[in-house]
Amino acid sequence: MDVNEPPRKATYIGSFPVTLNNPRDRAQFIAKQLDSINKDPATKTTGTSVVISMALCGIKISSLNAQETYMVHALRRVSFSTCLSQLFAFAARDPGQPLNRQYCHVFRTPSVSYFHQNENENFRKNLKKSYSKNLWHHLQI
Repeated sequence: MDVNEPPRKATYIGSFPVTLNNPRDRAQFIAKQLDSINKDPATKTTGTSVVISMALCGIKISSLNAQETYMVHALRRVSFSTCLSQLFAFAARDPGQPLNRQYCHVFRTPSVSYFHQNENENFRKNLKKSYSKNLWHHLQI
């Protein structure tokens, strides 16, 4: 999918470090953390209202009025995304950081189907296209 996904409102709950080397271990660690977050009643009533914008070039988190940008991640730095119940999360590394030094950013959505599997799949396709485009560019150099 080469077009931008429609911006989505969500509540930013927070971020946590992910420092495991093995991708499978990272995914299992993130799943356990998200399960804990999902079960914590405090996370259902706290957080910052944001807008999530996704495109082939990256993911942007901004204020509801789009006046402030809180974070931007190029898709080549995003290694994981998932939807769990009303949670949407992705793991990304900052520029210049190794793969084992990432942060998982967690958002609560208004309903279970808000970031349903189809949209998460489109996001994953964008990740794959971005990776392939980046790989092809490096092979050309």
